Amino acid sequence: MSERARRTPPGARYRRAEGLELTVRPCDWPRNVTVRPRNGMHAETLDGDALRLLTRLGRWHRADELGCDDALLARWELSDLLFWSSANPTRALGGEPIGAGSHDGPIALARNAYVRPLVARGDALDWFDFMPRRGELAGAELVGIDVAACALGHEILRARVVCCPRHGAALRWLVPRLDGRHTRAELERDLPDVAVALEALDALGLLERRAAPALTAPPAGRARVTWLGHAAVLVEAAGRRLLVDPIIFPASVPQRPGDVPPDWRDLGPVDAILITHGDNDHLNPSTLTLFPRETPIFIPEAPIRRAHQVDMEALLAILGYGDVRALPDWGEARLGDLTLTAVPFLGEDWGLPLAKCTWLVDAPEATLYFSADSAFMPEVYPRIRATHTVDLALLGVTGSEEAHVAPPGFGYGDFYEGWIPDEKRNEWIVHTAGPAESAEAARLLGARRAFGYAAGGTSFHEVSYSDRGTHADLAALLAGGPCEPVTLGLNVPYLIDRN
Repeated sequence: MSERARRTPPGARYRRAEGLELTVRPCDWPRNVTVRPRNGMHAETLDGDALRLLTRLGRWHRADELGCDDALLARWELSDLLFWSSANPTRALGGEPIGAGSHDGPIALARNAYVRPLVARGDALDWFDFMPRRGELAGAELVGIDVAACALGHEILRARVVCCPRHGAALRWLVPRLDGRHTRAELERDLPDVAVALEALDALGLLERRAAPALTAPPAGRARVTWLGHAAVLVEAAGRRLLVDPIIFPASVPQRPGDVPPDWRDLGPVDAILITHGDNDHLNPSTLTLFPRETPIFIPEAPIRRAHQVDMEALLAILGYGDVRALPDWGEARLGDLTLTAVPFLGEDWGLPLAKCTWLVDAPEATLYFSADSAFMPEVYPRIRATHTVDLALLGVTGSEEAHVAPPGFGYGDFYEGWIPDEKRNEWIVHTAGPAESAEAARLLGARRAFGYAAGGTSFHEVSYSDRGTHADLAALLAGGPCEPVTLGLNVPYLIDRN
C-alpha cells in the first residue's frame, strides 16, 4: 500500500466519490462488476457483495460501522472510489440498497435516476444517436440501459446494466413498471428474467421503496390537461389518458432552487402517446423507455421517405413498440370516444420533406389543439374552425429564426447540412410561430382559450439560442380579446369543458 494510503487515519469516515462509472453485465451477475473513478484510472472489479458495500457508502461510515476491513476501504480510497474525512461531514449521496425487504411493498426506480436505452450495432455500443436518420439503426438491438443518478444538477453516478438482447428486453419490460405500483415479488413472477436486473439495480442503489399515488379521474363532463414542461402534455378525457410529445428531464436529489421536473412515476398508465415530429425534444428515446411497449403510439406519416429523415419507425421498433400508427395530413383515428386528427405542420423543415403534424384531439368534453413547433398556417386554422370549436389551443411560441445552416449551438440546420443546397446555406428563415403569430392563430381558430408552450418555460429546460418567445408574451397579446389566455402551471392539472 502506498504512503498516501498509510496516512489515512484509523477510524476515518468514508463516503463514495462522485462521478463513479459502473458496468454490470446481467449475464455475469454477481461477478465482474467494473467500477471506474471520475479520472478514468484504477478501475476495480467487484462482485455483488462488494458493490452493495460500496453503494452503502453513499453516506459517511467508519469501517467498523459497516463490519468490514479498514484496509479494504483504504484501498478503495487509493483507487479514488472513496473520499475520507476525520470529521463527520454532512454531504451525503444517498442511494443505498434496499435489500431483501423490498419484497414487502411497492418499489420504484430512484427519483434521481435518469434512464437512457443502450443499443448495440455490431461491436459498437451506445445510447441512441441524436435523431437517428433512416437506415442508421439497421441491425441495432436493445441490449441494456444507462442510468445516471443526479444531485444538485450533476451526475453523481452512472451505471450501465448491459449485456445481451435477452436482458435488454427484460430491462425494457421492467423499467416502466418501476413506478411504485408493483412489488418486487410481482415483477419477478411476471417475468423471471428481471430477477437478475432487479438484484443489480438494487445493488447499485437505484431502487427505493415507494408507493405511487392513486390516480383520480376528472369530474364527469370535464376534460383535464396537465402541462409537463416544454411541449409535453397529459390529456385526460373520455375515460382515456394521452401523452403528447412526452419528455422527462433528469431530477436531482437534493434539488437546487428552481422548477422541479415532474415525476414520471406519478403519471400512471397512458392509453396512447402522440408525437408531432422527430426532433429529440418531441420524440425522446429516454422518455419513451419509461412507458410499456404495448402502448399505442401515433406518429405523422412522411410525405415521401428520404434518407435525411429521423427514422421514427425504427427507433420505436428497437424500443419494442408494436402498435405504431402513422397518419397522413388530415388523417383520423379513433381511440374510444376520442377522435385524433393529424393536422398539417408547416415549417421547421429546412425546405426538406419531413414527417410532422399538429394534433387535434376531439372529446365529448372538449376539443384541444396542439401546434408544437409549427409555423403560422393561415390556410389551416379556418378549416379546423369550420368543423370544430377549439376549447383550448396549445400554441407554440418559440419564434425560432436562424440561417439554413447555422454554426452548431446556434441552430439545428447543421443536422441537415448535407441535404441543404449550397445557395440556401446562409438564407435566414423563420421556422416556428412566435407570440404574435400564435395570437393571430388563436383568432383564426376561434379558440376559446389558449396557452403558449413548446418554449421551454422552466428552469430545467435550456432554451435554444434561436428561440425568442414565451407563454407570458402570448398571454399579454391575448389579454382583453375573445380568446382567454390561460396559465397552465407546471404539473398542475387544469380542468376544461365546453362551457
